[in-house]
Amino acid sequence: TALSCVWRAGRRNAKTDHSAVLFDVDADKNCFRRGITNTHWYQLGPRKVLTTQWIATHNISEHPDNGRKIAGEKIHADEIMAFAKRAHEAMMPGVPIVGWDVALTEKGMLMLECNLSCNFFLGTFDQEAYFNFVESYFTQLEQVAPKLAQAASAQDAAATSDKKAE
Repeated sequence: TALSCVWRAGRRNAKTDHSAVLFDVDADKNCFRRGITNTHWYQLGPRKVLTTQWIATHNISEHPDNGRKIAGEKIHADEIMAFAKRAHEAMMPGVPIVGWDVALTEKGMLMLECNLSCNFFLGTFDQEAYFNFVESYFTQLEQVAPKLAQAASAQDAAATSDKKAE
């Protein structure tokens, strides 16, 4: 299940995506919502504490480099999320949460990378569903952890026994 979808619109002459505009995607309506920047995440040094605008809002409707309207435009979010879901099922079925970066090219969708320390990049998501998922996952881990520790101890004991027999 996809929890969130955000389109990171790159900026002209940018060497990284640190100045990108993050347009939230309404997956139900297959359209872009207003965008936001995350440049404040990349401000370094003690002087920046006092000069950086730390609170940002989704108030960008157009791409800042060309003025093209983005908010309200259609995007095939359902297809993109299905593409990411297939990648997840094929490559990482046992990993609970992965952020998938998908490029939309003239030749179609291209999987760029997965992020195992993903965040929602200021996109909307069902917080209650997410927190319930996290709680359920950690509850399962707590139940499995003693069994894993016991199996690891048995494996260590067997390895020690094998070394003594040599």
